[in-house]
Amino acid sequence: MNTRHLLPAVVLASSLSAQATWTELFPAVSPPVGAASYSGSDGALLYHFGGRTTGGVPQNDLWLFDGTSWFNPMPSGTLPSGRRWGAGCFDIGRNKFVIFGGNTTGTTQVGDTWEYDPVTNTWAQMAPAVSPSARRWAAMAYDFANGKCLMYGGQAGSTYMDDTWSWDGTNWTLETPANSPGALAGNAGIGRHRMASNVFDLEILMHAGRSGSTLLNTTFKWDGTDWSQITPATSPPPNQAASLTFDEARMRYVAFGGASSGGVPRDWTWEFDGTNWVDRGGYAGAAVSGMSMAYVSGLQKTYVFGGFNGAFVGRTHEYQTNAFATFNPNGTFGLSCPNSGVGTPTQQVTGLPWIGETFSISVQNVNGSALIQAMLLNLGAPISPINLAVIGAPACNFVAGPEISVPLVGGEFAISIPNDVGNIGLAVFTQAMTVELPFHIAASERADAVIGAL
Repeated sequence: MNTRHLLPAVVLASSLSAQATWTELFPAVSPPVGAASYSGSDGALLYHFGGRTTGGVPQNDLWLFDGTSWFNPMPSGTLPSGRRWGAGCFDIGRNKFVIFGGNTTGTTQVGDTWEYDPVTNTWAQMAPAVSPSARRWAAMAYDFANGKCLMYGGQAGSTYMDDTWSWDGTNWTLETPANSPGALAGNAGIGRHRMASNVFDLEILMHAGRSGSTLLNTTFKWDGTDWSQITPATSPPPNQAASLTFDEARMRYVAFGGASSGGVPRDWTWEFDGTNWVDRGGYAGAAVSGMSMAYVSGLQKTYVFGGFNGAFVGRTHEYQTNAFATFNPNGTFGLSCPNSGVGTPTQQVTGLPWIGETFSISVQNVNGSALIQAMLLNLGAPISPINLAVIGAPACNFVAGPEISVPLVGGEFAISIPNDVGNIGLAVFTQAMTVELPFHIAASERADAVIGAL
């Protein structure tokens, strides 16, 4: 059970002035213009492989982006053949960039598996005993629940596929989920569904694509075992060849670009918070489809390169918030006083305090039978420590509050932050405290948070 405190800011304002924004970057060197590439991220770099350039020639070059500069690591040894419209996944657990299938020359489809090792700077063609059929337009993402790369669908020959495969670094395994999103792939050289991984909920989201000649806007979730369809109140219009990633800092999926059923590129951005899709508006002059896109967790930004808008492009863009939320569980003042029964209370969060969201705090090492369990808050400015000697606890201090004191139920506390741009940058100071019988006070360190923009 959560106890919620509503911050004293209730005038709603448009989130558009506070949301994450796109910015074009101008690195000194960039990959060739192109689209239909394979992409992923190891948490430090954006990976961009292959695709096709002007003239339709499939490429086999690998480029890496560190947030400032593009560079080609020039892998040694045998390289994958030039290809486009395949599936790519960075295997976080094994530190390998995995690619599968795609188109090589003309309409030729391949079904080979390759891995790039950034430590040895080499590609290796894998030799699994069983492989998915040759195909293009499949979608692949890292399955945190199982520690494997997961691939779904695609077009094998002229057949749209509805199979789910997992890759463990040695073997492909055909999964047998009870439910399936149906046959999904692409058409007209630009259509396909996309998948993205959520490290916190150990799930994969899959959105849009085509089934035969029908353009879709459906949303499905993979929980490590089975697929289930999500039916949000609002969804993007049917779309194809968009890119999808998961913004770990803001804990939401980000979809960008794509094309209509007529192949007209789009410049829109949509975000999914686990329940509903939100239209974040257009990015003027940046309408593209079939681009490389990935969230780079170490930089807390999403990056996009290339794409097609009637011609192949070679632009680099980043997407980030203009006011970042923060949470420091250790605060400024250090420990107040420990609990002799179960230890010192500590505060933890799985997300950050963004406007328009519920910011949840979990408190560990709390005696559930304590007479008093409370969360102390003060907003906008820290307070000087208040010693509790007057109540017989000279070793203890209030280091947050007691401007606001709210019961802490079951070690959980949540703050509902209104969608008001006036809250951006507001400091929130919290401290968990319990009083046990016989009389003993236990308190956590003060946690410092700053409310940010979505």
